[in-house]
Amino acid sequence: EAANKSIDETTQKADKSGKSMGASFKSIVGGIGKAAAAVGSGALAIGASLYGMANKTASAADAIDKGSQKVGFSAEAYQKWDYVLGQNGDSIDSLTTYVTKLTNNLDDAANGSETANEKFARLGLSVDELKQMSREDMFDAVVKALANVEDESERAALANDLLGNKSAALAAMLNSGSEAIDGLKDRAVELGMVMSDDTVKAGVVMGDTIDDIKRSLSGAFNMIGGAVIPAVQKLLDSVIDKLP
Repeated sequence: EAANKSIDETTQKADKSGKSMGASFKSIVGGIGKAAAAVGSGALAIGASLYGMANKTASAADAIDKGSQKVGFSAEAYQKWDYVLGQNGDSIDSLTTYVTKLTNNLDDAANGSETANEKFARLGLSVDELKQMSREDMFDAVVKALANVEDESERAALANDLLGNKSAALAAMLNSGSEAIDGLKDRAVELGMVMSDDTVKAGVVMGDTIDDIKRSLSGAFNMIGGAVIPAVQKLLDSVIDKLP
């Protein structure tokens, strides 16, 4: 009798212990599952954030690439001038106007225009040397030469002749001098505002790739939809036939 009682008690304890262990194990596994899910969600969130960041950078890179190509500047030079002009109350949108006007004046001078040649000569610049430069170097050389003209009236007149009537917006920049202009360019780099040419190119490629994927998915959707149209049409025809 004592043995049987002891066996019953042991069985009950074992049963309770087993249930308790089972519940504990289930809780542990559930906890691990929740932790894994949380890590997975976090990874997805981080992935989405990184994708969003890369996508925004790609969009910015694409805008820089297109803008720089319009004026014939490198991506880095375009971004530096964006900062310089912005700091002096002007806009990067004006750069195309300035460069176009300057290029036309340089072409006139190279083709023998005495008036155009005289303008560059007053700045101490050689037309032949300017013609050998890239557009960004040519613009940089002319702007610095203008900034070094001491007489404000003469500087304004030359800027108007060489860069166009919008050049009045450059007054603050030209008044600051050529060293200040270079200082702003350096500051743009120091503050991390200038993406390298390679980064811009990578951003453009990524943007184009995303566009390709979107267009491909759209094309695939249309192909599937096109294949389904005949079946849907039969169904619609059947419905019309059954209408009273």
